[in-house]
Amino acid sequence: MPELTIKTAKTKVRRDTHLASKVLKADSGEQVVALLRIDGREKESDHLIHEWTHTIERTLAHSDEPPYERLEGALKELNGLLKGTQITDYIKEVNAIITVCEGGNILYIAQAGRAEAYLTRDGSTVQITESAQGKRHSQFLYISNGDLKKNDVVTLSTERLLRSMTPAQISKAARKRSETLDTIRDALEAEKENAALALIFSQGGEDISEEREKSVSRSSGLPTRQKGVRGRRRKSGTTLSLKGFSLDWEKYANGAREQTEKVAKFGRKHTKKFMSDLQHPKKKRRAHLILLAGALIVFIGIWSGFQFTMVSRKSSSRADLRDLVEKINTDIRTSENRQLMGDLEAANAILNRAEEEARNVMQNESGLFRTESLDILDRIREKRESINNIVRLSPTIVANLTSRNEDVSARGLIGIERGRMIVYDRQNLYSIIVNAVDEPQRLDGENLILNGSYFDRYNTTIFLTKENRLIELIEGQPTAMKTDDPAGWLTGPDIETYIRFLYLLSPQNNQILKYERLSNRYSAPSEYNVSGDLTDALDMTIDSDVYVLKPGGEVVKLFRGEQRNFTIRNLPHEALAHATKIFKPSDRGSIYFLDPEGGRVIVTRTDDDLGESLYLKQYVLEGDQIGTLQDLYVDHEETQLIIMDEKRVYSINLQEG
Repeated sequence: MPELTIKTAKTKVRRDTHLASKVLKADSGEQVVALLRIDGREKESDHLIHEWTHTIERTLAHSDEPPYERLEGALKELNGLLKGTQITDYIKEVNAIITVCEGGNILYIAQAGRAEAYLTRDGSTVQITESAQGKRHSQFLYISNGDLKKNDVVTLSTERLLRSMTPAQISKAARKRSETLDTIRDALEAEKENAALALIFSQGGEDISEEREKSVSRSSGLPTRQKGVRGRRRKSGTTLSLKGFSLDWEKYANGAREQTEKVAKFGRKHTKKFMSDLQHPKKKRRAHLILLAGALIVFIGIWSGFQFTMVSRKSSSRADLRDLVEKINTDIRTSENRQLMGDLEAANAILNRAEEEARNVMQNESGLFRTESLDILDRIREKRESINNIVRLSPTIVANLTSRNEDVSARGLIGIERGRMIVYDRQNLYSIIVNAVDEPQRLDGENLILNGSYFDRYNTTIFLTKENRLIELIEGQPTAMKTDDPAGWLTGPDIETYIRFLYLLSPQNNQILKYERLSNRYSAPSEYNVSGDLTDALDMTIDSDVYVLKPGGEVVKLFRGEQRNFTIRNLPHEALAHATKIFKPSDRGSIYFLDPEGGRVIVTRTDDDLGESLYLKQYVLEGDQIGTLQDLYVDHEETQLIIMDEKRVYSINLQEG
C-alpha cells in the first residue's frame, strides 16, 4: 500500500481558544499526527502547547520501541500533563487526538475530550473513537488500532463533527480530497465551532490483506475496549479494529431496491384509482372527503411533530440548564474549600467561572432558571467579597468644597497634620481644618497647578505649575523657588518629598529627578533611576524606597535607583487594573491604591525583605453624592483614610474597618 498522505487545517478561533497541530515522521518511519485544542488563558495555554509538543517529539519520534508501546508511554506522560491542568482554572478544557501510522496500513488512535476520528470507506462514514462524556478535564483512556484499505479516508477533529455535519455529508466531502478539509472547516465555522483538523488517506495501490484483530490488552494503566458498528461495550481488553466497519453494502442495496420498487408500484396503483374517483360523478364526493381528510391528517401530523420537537428541545434545555445550575452551586462550594486552604487565587478563579456560567443561564432563550441565576449571582458576589475582604461603606463627609465655590473641580489633596489639609483645583487652594473650609486662595495668578506635596522637614507646601514654576507656600505666602539647573524646572505627573529632597517623576525621560532643598532655592537635579522602566508612570510614593505606579497596576520598586523585586500575593484578578494613585504613610505602613473607576481603595501590607506584599482588603465607597475619586491620604498612625472627589472630602475610620 502506498505511503499515506496527511493534510491538516484549522478553523478561525475565538478569544481564549488555542489550536495546534503537529505532523512528524518517527526515526523508525511511522507517521505521527497530533491535534490539540485548548480553551484557557493565553500564557498557560502556550506553556501547555510547548510541553505537549516536546513530549510527543521525544516519546513518539525519537524512540526504538514498537509503535503501540511508544504511544502507550506517550499517553501516560500526556495524561500526567493533562492532570496538571486541573490544579488551575486558567485551563478550562482540553481536546486532543493522536494517531500513529505504521507501514502505511496500520493505524493507532487515541483521543481525549471531545476529539473524534471518522473512517470513510466505500462511500460510508462511521465514527471510530469513543468520547469521554461530561469530563471537563479529559484524559486519554483508550487506544484503538486497525488496518486501512485502499481509498480509505480517516478524518481527525478536535471537535465533534456530527454536531455540524451528517455522516453522508462527511462521505460526500471525502470524495474530493483536495477540498475535504476546506468543506469541513466551512461547516464548523458556520456553526461557530473551533477545531484543528487532519485528513489521512492513500490513493492507488492494492487492498491490504485483512489481518485478525490484535489484542493489545496490557498492564499499562490505559484500558482498552472493543466496539463494533453497533456492538455492546465489553470489559475485555481488546482494541477497536477498523476492518470491523466493513459492511455488505451490495446485499443491502439489492434488498432496499426491491422494497422501493414494491412501494412505488403500490403507490402508482392507488394514485391512479384515486384520480379516477375524482372524475366519477358518484364517487367524486367520497374522493374529495378522502382528500380533505388526508390534508387534515397531514396538518395534524406536522403540527404534532412540531410540538413534540419543541417539547423535546425544551425538556432537553431544562435538563441541561438544571445540570449547569447544579455545577455552579458545586463551584461555589469548591471556592469555599479553596478559601479555607488559603488558596485565594484559585477561589477567585472558580468564582469567575461560576459567574460566567450563571450569566450564560441568564441569557438562554427559554427564560428558564433566570430567578435562580439572579440568586446565584448574588451569592457569588457575596462570596467574592467575603473571600477578598471587601468592605462596602458610606464614608463620612469631612468637607464640602462647594460651600466656598460651587464650580470647584478639585484635583489633589495634601495632608499636613491631623485634622489639617489642603485641597487644590487648577488655580486655587482650599485650606481645611477639621471640617471647616477656608476661603479659596489663588496660588499664582492665572498659572495652572499640576501637583503638590508637603515638605514635612521645612513645614512648607510646594506646588508645581504648568509654566514650569515651583511655588512654595511659606507661612501662608506663595513664594517662587528657583533651581540651580540652567534649564529650569521640568514638569511631571507627581512630586514627592523625603527628608530634605524633592523628587520629580518624569516618565518621558524614564527618570526621577532628585533636587536638594537649600536655604532659599533648590540644587540642580541628579538622576535617581538607574534600572527601572518608568514608561507611562502615573504616580509614586516614597519611604526608604520609591514605589512607582504604572498603568494596569504594575508597581516598580526602586532602592537607591536600582529596581527591586516587588509582588503582591493573593491579589484578586485585575484588582489594580484601573489604579491611578499610590500612597504609603510611613516606612512600616501599608500601601494604599486608589481606583476611581471602581470607586474603591485597595490596601496591601508593606513589603518584606523578599519584596513581597500581601493583599489585605478593599474599601468600596457607596453613596449617591460620591463623584469620581481624585486623591487619597492616610495619616502616619493609619487611623484615618481621607479620600477626595471633585467637590467633597471624605473620611474612613481605619480602626473600625
